[in-house]
Amino acid sequence: MPSTFYSFSATTSSGLIERVKSGDSIAWTSLSELYGPLVYGWARRKGLQQSDAADVMQDVFRNVARSLSTFQKTQPEDSFLAWLRTITENELRRFYQRRCRLPQSLSDGDAHL
Repeated sequence: MPSTFYSFSATTSSGLIERVKSGDSIAWTSLSELYGPLVYGWARRKGLQQSDAADVMQDVFRNVARSLSTFQKTQPEDSFLAWLRTITENELRRFYQRRCRLPQSLSDGDAHL
């Protein structure tokens, strides 16, 4: 497992999560600065272009903001990182589902039709 996993999991203190849950904007900034690049990297490794990865990252953090109050560490193996990874995978799935539903654009040669 990459060493970044350990540094990320070690730095996510329950205190930071609780401060974000209580509406602390500085804690939210810290959380998003800590995990934003990780989420962005996950999206890029799934083949997304820079702008699409940034959009997915925004969607992930919007979802985190909405549902962080439901995150609980009830088991020793529960982690914020795993929860965040699940949210990211769900947002990536939604991204690709939306992409599949978009109509194919007309090529320049077909524009006259």
